[in-house]
Amino acid sequence: MSRTGAQYIDSLRDGRAVYINGERINNHVDHPAFRNAIRTVANLYDFQAENEALMTFRSPGNGHQVNLAWQLPQRQEDLLRRGEAHLAWARQTGGWLGRSPDHVPAALAGMMIGIELLEGYDPKR
Repeated sequence: MSRTGAQYIDSLRDGRAVYINGERINNHVDHPAFRNAIRTVANLYDFQAENEALMTFRSPGNGHQVNLAWQLPQRQEDLLRRGEAHLAWARQTGGWLGRSPDHVPAALAGMMIGIELLEGYDPKR
């Protein structure tokens, strides 16, 4: 089963130091500056856990169900499926969450798919 909203929130309660205007925040999960965004992301993880067939694939690396944004599409069907998952998450927030958890893996997957092109500019990178 993929990560749930409760697991996401629990992962944030790890003692990390969070500051606002130089003041350390003891409970950033429930702080007014962060709580709504945290709850929104938690809702996305709950949606993913409830809709694994739509939102996830089995990782060939570890066998776990992970978000489709991490998949390197091999076929047009894979790309279309990823697009459906991105759209489903965007619909959960009406598109108002600018940095949903799928934005970084989607960018990294895109770079990996185009690695040969990128290496043409600088193979050391």
